[in-house]
Amino acid sequence: MDTPKRTRSGLRATVTRGRRASALRLLLVVALTAMVAVLFGQGARAASAATGGSMTVGEDANFYGSWPSLDPVTSTHSVGEVPFFDAIFGDLFEQGPKGQLVPDLATGYKFTNGGKTLVLHLRHGVRFSDGTPFNAAAVAFNFQRNMDPKNASAALTVTSAISSVTTPDNYTVDLHLSRPDAELPNSFLTYPINYIPSPTAFQKMGLKNFSLKPVGAGPFEVVSNDPSTKLVLKRNPLYWQKGLPHLNTLTFLALANDQSAYDALLTGEIQAYQPYSTLGTLAPIIKKGKVRVTAGPAAFGAQFILLNSDAPPFNNILAREAIYYATDPAPLNRAIQGGLATPSESPSIKNGLYYEAKVPGYRTYDLAKAKALVKQLGGLKFTIFGKQQTPQAETVAALKSEWVAAGMDVTIGSPLSSPALLSALRGGKWQADVEATGGFDPALGVGLPLYFVPSSPFAVVKDPKLVTMINAAAATLNASQRQKAYFGIWKYISDEAYAPFMFDLPFYNLSAKSVSIPGLTTYGYQALWQNATG
Repeated sequence: MDTPKRTRSGLRATVTRGRRASALRLLLVVALTAMVAVLFGQGARAASAATGGSMTVGEDANFYGSWPSLDPVTSTHSVGEVPFFDAIFGDLFEQGPKGQLVPDLATGYKFTNGGKTLVLHLRHGVRFSDGTPFNAAAVAFNFQRNMDPKNASAALTVTSAISSVTTPDNYTVDLHLSRPDAELPNSFLTYPINYIPSPTAFQKMGLKNFSLKPVGAGPFEVVSNDPSTKLVLKRNPLYWQKGLPHLNTLTFLALANDQSAYDALLTGEIQAYQPYSTLGTLAPIIKKGKVRVTAGPAAFGAQFILLNSDAPPFNNILAREAIYYATDPAPLNRAIQGGLATPSESPSIKNGLYYEAKVPGYRTYDLAKAKALVKQLGGLKFTIFGKQQTPQAETVAALKSEWVAAGMDVTIGSPLSSPALLSALRGGKWQADVEATGGFDPALGVGLPLYFVPSSPFAVVKDPKLVTMINAAAATLNASQRQKAYFGIWKYISDEAYAPFMFDLPFYNLSAKSVSIPGLTTYGYQALWQNATG
């Protein structure tokens, strides 16, 4: 059915992506939780909506602060460029506080032809910042680029059901499907298909130049771009929403670590920062009260262990089972996540879709069984990718300690950049890694298809039966039947010991108290840059 129409002015909690948390001393957990609860109320108050001025937002260089390319289709950093894409391109759809799709550049959608055609209705009168029309042809151009395997788009998995794209008129796009795909509308929320570049600008500039200075229909346009260092945007005078954005300029600055971000906030060099991940230093910051700390939901899904089931030693299910039994998430949660994470046995989060607290038959920590399996295998030797960011590096080190206690021979490899990791995964010459997957809808973003459907460039499990189950769940229009199908997927992943899950990950943002950025200074998943003031 069509989504309800809504304007974008005012403060709203919206839902998109997420992130990860890190170290927190146990003696600070109780105080931190209480103080954050108080700060939720502070973060919910809106600043005045005065137009003008500038704002600089710091980005963690190990996550959002890395943007080698600003072309949504060929980006290799998955969700890393999302804040910039939102600001430059806008979105076809946003996600509301209860998970519902919210219109932006698209005004609604509906399924026809027995679920085999998805019809998108577009907003009238929108122009790209280069003055060319935002219309059905532009959207179709974007879809065709995402559907071309040569571009290796992260959206290949979610566009696999689309057989063709037609444009009945300037404001209607018909996506013709080879099979019903109930998940496709929600897939707009975090995949490149949600971001529509100017076809005219892309064809005129070419990929290399467009990747540096793209043209969209969002609230801001690019002034200058030093990739993964500094991105300067200015107000788009052609933006469709009258009176927005409030800011004249918006600058994104990559920062090396959380401490440098906090120092930059105190000196006024930046006015906001995302995501803050070293939770061990967060409680003193809250106590000092010099900046606002805002917590968000565990939108980035569950942290889990990727095992290469196509190569030794993990092509043997006994080796995978040994990892399950040797992994105890509880002490990792206490020591690294500060006890704030929620234990998870699948790529689903509490209060999200298809959440199941306990997966039937899931192999939980049992050191004796782990040791017995290692002995049966005649030893278990492997390498796990190292991590650049402190909390992830701590997690890998802690896992190594647990596995060594079970008699395994574990080596931590060198940390890899996102492009290098993608290349390694594609090459198949790897053994283990730690990542996060799932979210409000585990089919979205860094979700189930990204790691478990072979058409994805990040796929780590290549099981035809699992792909069939995932496709069947996605094609099920009935909500209760779809949930049952996903519960079956969680059990199958568990039975095959493909990926031990650990816990859902909360996230935090810092900001000056004078600043208001809905979704960053308020509880939410997506920063609404057009509504930012301060």
